[in-house]
Amino acid sequence: MENSIRERLFYTDFLNLIITEMLADDQEVDYQKIEVYASFIIAGDPSFRNVTIAKNGVINYVFPVEENETVLGIDLLAQVDRRDSILRAIELRKPITQGPLEAFPGVISVFNRSPIFYQDEFWGIVSVVLDFDRLIESMNMFFETDKYQYALVAKDVDTNGDFVYDPFNILDKQIMVKDVKLQGITWQLAIYPLAGWNQGVSVLYPLLIFGFILSIVLYLFLYQFFTRYYEHQRNSMFDAMTGLRNRLEFEFLLQQDKSETRKSTLIVLDIDDFKKINDTYGHQVGDLALAKLASRLNEAVREEDYVYRIGGDEFAILLYGVCGIEEAEEVISRIHDHTQFELEVNHPIDKTIKITTSMGAATLCHDEKKMTELFRIADDNLYISKEKGK
Repeated sequence: MENSIRERLFYTDFLNLIITEMLADDQEVDYQKIEVYASFIIAGDPSFRNVTIAKNGVINYVFPVEENETVLGIDLLAQVDRRDSILRAIELRKPITQGPLEAFPGVISVFNRSPIFYQDEFWGIVSVVLDFDRLIESMNMFFETDKYQYALVAKDVDTNGDFVYDPFNILDKQIMVKDVKLQGITWQLAIYPLAGWNQGVSVLYPLLIFGFILSIVLYLFLYQFFTRYYEHQRNSMFDAMTGLRNRLEFEFLLQQDKSETRKSTLIVLDIDDFKKINDTYGHQVGDLALAKLASRLNEAVREEDYVYRIGGDEFAILLYGVCGIEEAEEVISRIHDHTQFELEVNHPIDKTIKITTSMGAATLCHDEKKMTELFRIADDNLYISKEKGK
């Protein structure tokens, strides 16, 4: 049970990571992307009730909206009986678990809340809410209820009260108790064998088997989940056709402080007459030319350099630690040689076509240029280069 609950609470930390990355990249939250993650979480387990985001402590987002509209606008920091735990979580910068508690009449919930910080300042709270009754139902499959009965007691650190779940009235019997330590609270799980302890029934063995199986399931689940997550992250950072870093990554580069990219050279290049290639030989040949060019660019640059596809046939290369065109000449010359090549197309018009490129470059050498200005200069130089080539 402990592993199963921890598995569910893990999602709050995951969403915190996603939101923090969004704020770092764009200074705002992409709620459409959050909905994709939230729907994935909730669809996979009926015990999840909703996911909420509370900017500055006030709930401004909930998924799903249906049957959860009433939570919008609730100020978590204004709830006298709950805010102490939340303020403690903000102070310690750690997630907390609250509940089980009756959030609404007849609805018992478990809340896992994680504070979010942006630029070292408190930004808000992300919460994953579990329906306690559904959670218990999902636990039933792991307990042989024809042999064992169980109960649960949860200490409420905010009200100093207890939440008691004892459907079989076993708490006044001779029971085995196990502490289930969660984030900020401790639950006590009580187990009683129907045949009684004097019948030689061992509850330890099935519990050990149960824990072992849960550990394997949890490992496989988290492995699959993180594989999907990192695959999604890679897809958002890299161009699907060429495998190069994409425009979004390049925009992030442009927003970096100049101290992060000081002493560097930026090269912008594109394929000459690329539209003519597409019109004459078709888009499949155009795509083949882009993929081949990307491969040759990777061969030409150094290990510490970055190559981006920033438009249809437009690419950018950042040479780290290279100041001045003279210093960059060797790499630029190699890039030029690698980006002039023949492409086998096996087309009725031609069997091979000549691919050529034009380049523009700009350098940053301990001066006050910003990356956006560096890109503008390199792009202007590309235009001049193309005009000279006509």
